Amino acid sequence: MCSEPASEVEADGIEYRFETLDSEGDVILSVHDPPCDAKIELLACSRILTLASPVFSVMFSSNFQEGIRVRRGDRPVVNLEERDVQAMELLLRILHHQAGEIAMSIEPKVIAAMAIQSDKYHCNKALRPWIEHWCNENQKLSTPEDLGYMLLATYLFESSNLSNAIIRAAKQLKPNSVPAWREHEVLSVLPETLTGNVYAQTVKAISNR
Repeated sequence: MCSEPASEVEADGIEYRFETLDSEGDVILSVHDPPCDAKIELLACSRILTLASPVFSVMFSSNFQEGIRVRRGDRPVVNLEERDVQAMELLLRILHHQAGEIAMSIEPKVIAAMAIQSDKYHCNKALRPWIEHWCNENQKLSTPEDLGYMLLATYLFESSNLSNAIIRAAKQLKPNSVPAWREHEVLSVLPETLTGNVYAQTVKAISNR
């Protein structure tokens, strides 16, 4: 899932940007999406990352090179290979309290990408207020794909709105939409227990119309 184009192009054709999340940051996160040839480097604070994510907490501990180099004041570059550069940037901005630069309305596919990354780095607790906002029932969803994205996000974010998301999807989907998710680049990660539940409720909803 490729992000929007960056502002510069390197000699090897990779789109590139540098952003500052913390002017006194002690680590540079280099987020790269190889299929899209997109990369962004962000000057970040390892302490903030450590508090928000158990994964980063281990990475920046004294047992790993990244943590050792941070303690030496080297400002290391940490490479993160992600499927969506834009979504990872948004997640990192939220963790660094730069919410003022983030739109309140975000596309379902970007929310799903952030959910995948939050699940990977175990950031759900730090994102809780945003999760409840993103996963509310007022989000406008017009396609089966968008319904799938929001279902995935609600599931991975462990949102309290998961049951409502399943009911909403069942009311709007056609039965053949759910099996198609198995071949989707992103939605294929939905567990069969969840898609099976959605499919059963979709069939039931249609029979009751």
